[in-house]
Amino acid sequence: MGNKSRNEAMMELAKTVENEKTREYISKRLLPLIQWYADEASKHMRLYRRWSVVSLLTSASIPVVSLFSSDALWSKVAIAILGAVVTFVSAYLMLFDAKNVWVSCRDTRETLNSIYYQYYTGKGIFSDCKSQEDRDSKLIEVSEGIINSDVEKRMGSYAKLSN
Repeated sequence: MGNKSRNEAMMELAKTVENEKTREYISKRLLPLIQWYADEASKHMRLYRRWSVVSLLTSASIPVVSLFSSDALWSKVAIAILGAVVTFVSAYLMLFDAKNVWVSCRDTRETLNSIYYQYYTGKGIFSDCKSQEDRDSKLIEVSEGIINSDVEKRMGSYAKLSN
């Protein structure tokens, strides 16, 4: 199921929620955040893969250029430039932590999706809820806990970068 059809199905489920505040929470807070996490994961996956391929191709070309070069100045400059590009790309990927952001966003999105579907089926963490009101409260509490945990984890990562 693609993201678009999944999102449409999730929006349809949201329309069936009886409690207006819970329905509003789902449609205006939870579902947009799930979409944001999906978009961020995709963006960082593309970023990580694109720059990793650049690094791989550039580093692989250094021995080739070295093999076919003479002591000419152009070959030394080319090898130096290729080495600098590899160093830059490696530092860029490390600084922006694209792989970990990609994986973290994907994991948070999937966790929120799971909570959302458990809510509708009354399974998992919602199986012990005695009433719909209990399920509604638990949905918001658990979802916000996951979101806040992710924000705290990101803020911790940013604090490490600034030190």
